[in-house]
Amino acid sequence: QKTAYEIKECDWSSDVCSSDLGPVVTLIDGVSIYGGFKSDDWGVNDPGIYTTTIRDTDTSSNTIATTHRALQSGSGITSATIVDGMSIEGSNASILDDRYICAVYISGGGSPIIQNSILYGGWAGQIARTTALIIDTASPTIQDNILHSGTAANNRGIEMTNSDAVIRRNTLDCDDVGGNTAYGILMTGGSPLIYNNTIFNLNGGGNGSSYGI
Repeated sequence: QKTAYEIKECDWSSDVCSSDLGPVVTLIDGVSIYGGFKSDDWGVNDPGIYTTTIRDTDTSSNTIATTHRALQSGSGITSATIVDGMSIEGSNASILDDRYICAVYISGGGSPIIQNSILYGGWAGQIARTTALIIDTASPTIQDNILHSGTAANNRGIEMTNSDAVIRRNTLDCDDVGGNTAYGILMTGGSPLIYNNTIFNLNGGGNGSSYGI
C-alpha cells in the first residue's frame, strides 16, 4: 500500500481525476501528498516554480453544509498524513449569496500537517465568502505556507472554530479583496497556538473593515 504520492509539476483539477477521486480530493490517514517537483528532474523541488495544482472546478451553487473546497480532511486523520509542496485553489464561482468557497477544509477532530504549500481561497460573488483554509473542530499543524484569502465581498486567510491547531511561520495575504470585511485569522472557541506568522491585510475590501487576528 502506497503511503506517499510524489507529483511532478502538473494541474490536478478535481474534475480531471473525478473517476478516481470524486469531486473533492479527500485525505486518507497515513497517505501523504508531495508536490512541487521539476518535471524532468525529481531531485529538484520548488513549489513556487514547479507547481502541482489541486483545483476545485465546481462552479455550481452550494450551501454552508456543502462548502466548495478543493481538498478536505475528516475524522481519523492524524499527523501521519502530510500535504507538502502543493498549490491548492478554491472554486471560481459567481455565488451571489452568503456561502463559502475555500481551498482546504479540515474537520472531524483530525490533525493532518499542511506545509510548504500555496492555498488560494477562490473567487466568488458580491456577498459570498472566500477562505484559504477552514478548520472546524480539528487540530492540524499549518506551517510554512502562503495563504491567499481569495476574492469576494468577505474573506479570511484562516477561519477556525473550536480548534487547537498549530499555526506557525505562514504568510497570509488578505489584500486582494473587493467588498466588506477581511480577516487574516478568524477564531471562535478553542485554544490554537499561533506564532511567527506574517499577515497582510490592508484594505479590508476597499470600503470595509480589516482585521489581523
